[in-house]
Amino acid sequence: MVPLDLFGHRAFVAANILTFLLYFSLSAVLFYLPMTIISAWDVSALEAAAAFAPLPVFIGALSTTVGAWADRIGPRALIAAGAAFAALVHESGDCNASFGTGYSQRPPPFEDQEEPAHSGAVIDKRLSLR
Repeated sequence: MVPLDLFGHRAFVAANILTFLLYFSLSAVLFYLPMTIISAWDVSALEAAAAFAPLPVFIGALSTTVGAWADRIGPRALIAAGAAFAALVHESGDCNASFGTGYSQRPPPFEDQEEPAHSGAVIDKRLSLR
């Protein structure tokens, strides 16, 4: 068990709260995103599961290596590098490159939805007749 004295330290409590929020949000995303892919994008459950299969493999394979790096150089450099990498991938507009899901961030347009055949001038004429 954890000694209750630790909860008297503000840094320990803050780290635990932030860790809870981080894993809560990660769990929510990993639950709701596959459901969205399946229901909104009409992808099979097997394809959605296959899209997320590399994540636990990478986490399991890289945990010991990154832990050794953190022991050697400290966690700050690794956190900064990870945040910079995520920002670069996000700004490039191609999040598929890092996450490997094969799906774009935005859902595809509905297939039966087409651009309106009329131009803006037609709309203006209709509004002016009122």
